[in-house]
Order: sequence, then structure tokens, then C-alpha cells
Amino acid sequence: MKLKTYLKTLIICLIISWVIFALLFFVETPFYLHYFALFLGLSSTWSFLEFIWRTRRKKQPLFLQSSIAFRHSLWFSFLVVGFSLFQKFNILSPLNGVLFLIILGLLEFFFRITDKRYQP
Repeated sequence: MKLKTYLKTLIICLIISWVIFALLFFVETPFYLHYFALFLGLSSTWSFLEFIWRTRRKKQPLFLQSSIAFRHSLWFSFLVVGFSLFQKFNILSPLNGVLFLIILGLLEFFFRITDKRYQP
């Protein structure tokens, strides 16, 4: 996929996901659809912003920067939506929050060390 096509698709998905998230406030839907729309909106927005930031700061291949930005956006979205779900079910405590952060950090570490593109 060409970079221009990737960015156009990402921007279209970004706009659609935030429009769906905004529309869900006016419609009676199951609660999980709100969190799914929030997850999609956050991941697409964060991926786009981090990709732009990484292309201006780092001198790595664009395909590597886009995959890193996408992976980081997924972790960030899992973090925000996970904390929101913890709060909704009244199970958010400092211990649960720290354990959730540790689990996400370990997953990021695992994916980073298993990917051959990051090895020097």
C-alpha cells in the first residue's frame, strides 16, 4: 500500500469513527458499542498523530514508523478504554491500574523483542 493511500484511508476511518462515536450518544445502544467506537476513534487519531510526529523526528523507513505508530495507538486505546471499563464496573483501584499498566508494558516489550526489524 502506498503512503498516500494509507494516510487517506486512515483519515477517512478517523472521521467515520468519531462521527459514529458522536452519533451513539443520541441513540439507545448497548454500552459496549460506545467503548468500541471510542477505541476505534482513539486508535485512528493516535496512529495518525504519532505517524506525523515520527516522520518529522525520526529518520527510519516509513513502513517501520507506520507499524510502530499503529501498535502504540492500539496500546493507548486499550489503556483508555480499559480504564474506562474498570471505572464503569467500579473495579478501578490503584492496584488494578498499576497491574493493567504492567501487563500492557510487558506486552509491548514482548512484541518489541520478537520483531526482527528492531534488532540492530
